[in-house]
Order: sequence, then structure tokens, then C-alpha cells
Amino acid sequence: MKKKKSQTTQRSQKKSKPITNQIICTSGFSPEENEEIIKQIKQAGGQYTENLKIDTNYLIASTTCSTKALFAQNMNIKIVTREWIDPTNEKYLNPKDCLIKCFEGVKFFLFGFD
Repeated sequence: MKKKKSQTTQRSQKKSKPITNQIICTSGFSPEENEEIIKQIKQAGGQYTENLKIDTNYLIASTTCSTKALFAQNMNIKIVTREWIDPTNEKYLNPKDCLIKCFEGVKFFLFGFD
């Protein structure tokens, strides 16, 4: 009986903390947005780091044009949108639906053409 109860408790903890032991960084958000994202990371069981490191699992970014995003791309760290960590979003914690592709959100302007 005790084993079953402890297994059930472990399963419910995994469900309530789906990104336990995941290290997550952010890039490109206002201080207010960042505070909310950090809160969501911690509620889901993740660990927030201000500085992107080689052991970071995810970068939540608004664009791929930041130094952090370029580093993450070079280190094969998954770059995801804010929707990934938003529990009210249907894409919550599904990185495949929230991956940011290289140059996504980038605007190019050309000048000097007649």
C-alpha cells in the first residue's frame, strides 16, 4: 500500500512540475514580462538563470536577433516563444509548437534602389 501511495504522489508531482531540473533563460522581454515568465518557470518546476550557459535547456526569446539567441543557436539550445511557458496557452510546454526559427521576427530593409 505504501508503495502505491508514494508512486501516485511522485506521478502527481511530475505532472504539477513538468519541467523539473530544466534550466531556462530569457531574452528580449521587458522587466515586467521577464518577472512574469520567471514566475511561470518556477511554478512549472524549472530553474531560471539570467545568464545563458552551456547547460541551459531552453531560451525563451522574443526574437533570434539577440546575443543570447545567437549563442543558443550555436550551442543547440532550444529557443522557444513565450507561449511555451504560458499555462493558459494550448501550446504550453510543447517545444515543437513553440520553436523560434532563425531570423523569425526579423525585418529587413533595403535602401538605395531606384
